Amino acid sequence: RPQDFLQDLMALRAQAIPRDKLMRVVPLVQDTECLGPQAFQGANSQALRSLAAFIRATVECAEIYMEIRDSAAAGRFDLQQASQLLDGEDSDQRRMISAMGVVGAEAEENELQNLQNGYE
Repeated sequence: RPQDFLQDLMALRAQAIPRDKLMRVVPLVQDTECLGPQAFQGANSQALRSLAAFIRATVECAEIYMEIRDSAAAGRFDLQQASQLLDGEDSDQRRMISAMGVVGAEAEENELQNLQNGYE
């Protein structure tokens, strides 16, 4: 179901993505032929482009979290600050939607509708 898939995307915590998995995904995200806008055609192309943008953003966030983790381990970043950034329970996406309030709820509902329309 599209709604379940959307909820899974909203719950994905970029800070929890293991380094080995991130390193396997980075080359795909950087490959413009793989996830570029021109790669998607047909009835579901807009939903796939949105998903590709989400994946790219999540990978970028995961890379930043990896840099924070590495800097903290090397003593270049305060451990308490690193812990606050890395150990949160909420995903970045959910925090952003919450910060946007009502507009975020409407955006989430619109995105859900777009995904559902793309699968019908």
